Amino acid sequence: MPSRRDTLRGLGALGAGGVAATAGCLGVVDGSLAGATAGTNAEADWPTPRYDTRRTAYSPDAVAPREGATVSWRVDVDHPRPPVIADGTVVVSSYPTGVVALDADSGERRWRYGPGEYPAFGAPTVADGVVYAPSTDGMAALDLTSGTELWRGPPGTPEAAPIVADEGRTLFGGGGDGHLYQLDPATGEVTWETDLFGRITTLAAKIDVFAGTRGGEVYAFDGRFDPTEAWRLRLGGPVEGVVAHDNGPTVSVFGGPTSILTDGAGTGEVFRTVDGDRAASRPVVVGSWVVSAGYDAISTTRSYDGRRGWRLNGRFDRCAPVAAGDTLYVGDADGVHAFALAGGVGVGGYRFGAKRWSKPIGAVRGLAVGAGSLVATVTRDHGYEVVALDPADTGSTDEN
Repeated sequence: MPSRRDTLRGLGALGAGGVAATAGCLGVVDGSLAGATAGTNAEADWPTPRYDTRRTAYSPDAVAPREGATVSWRVDVDHPRPPVIADGTVVVSSYPTGVVALDADSGERRWRYGPGEYPAFGAPTVADGVVYAPSTDGMAALDLTSGTELWRGPPGTPEAAPIVADEGRTLFGGGGDGHLYQLDPATGEVTWETDLFGRITTLAAKIDVFAGTRGGEVYAFDGRFDPTEAWRLRLGGPVEGVVAHDNGPTVSVFGGPTSILTDGAGTGEVFRTVDGDRAASRPVVVGSWVVSAGYDAISTTRSYDGRRGWRLNGRFDRCAPVAAGDTLYVGDADGVHAFALAGGVGVGGYRFGAKRWSKPIGAVRGLAVGAGSLVATVTRDHGYEVVALDPADTGSTDEN
């Protein structure tokens, strides 16, 4: 009998169906999202919250549920942070459990790391076989396979997942006291630090490194080995997320709006905004397109000229959306919903062919796509869970 992983590989090959040369890519990114195709990689990782150091929340070639979903497994984990997925392992930080590693195929626990009586860890990042987990007591570097502690660094803040930048040569973490640290990923040695005068809530990097704070400020730093502040900008509320992309950073504040900033000539200025009714959480960024979810609609906006793409009416502000291949995933108080990334067809906020499926798994807190599954952290009547959803035709036993 073929394994789950073999079945998922087969689904990826079928999804390619004559378009393997462009699978997971966007043929006309700047014109529309219609060029998005199904992913083919059943072993794709989601190694950090929002997928990559840029925080785009888009995995272009990951196999994921498209036409329907079935529950592969579900595991109780107290108060889980958004999951990450690397090398066939789902890693989740929680309170008061600590950091937990689960087998991506079965949900079986591989290890748990939780020093102290009530360890409080934020969402981790995985790079080169090492889990970097921020904590109020100090960032922990853990071996992905065994959970063995490799080193402990300076105190962190549970909101800000660390980023590994410059091809793995530098690690950035945010302190609860407002300190931004640059560390050696191998040893945890602090190689640079600065005070941002506010609790750090999010980090992102492309070439510049961006940091957002609870006080509503966004900072940009040039360079990697000896960063220097390029600019800072105060926005209208606590910063929830920053996406670093070619047309300037996109910044989300609590409750909206989402602001698209300029990032040239050493300045950071608001170039365009997407109101909270369409952008009340961190967006997905696909090429030049910002895909946002709010309390009134899902919508798309082209970052460099503000052109509006498709819009679908409905309340989708429960948690930040994610995307893989040609499918967008959003969560609400009942479960997770899948939409065509291209938005189907229609006029205004009314669309046909946009909705693909819905799955009632509980109130969704966080999402990730990897190892052939859509993995969600959810709240149910009896507590908290991590749930893995496979494509509906993998033969998994659905147990809702």
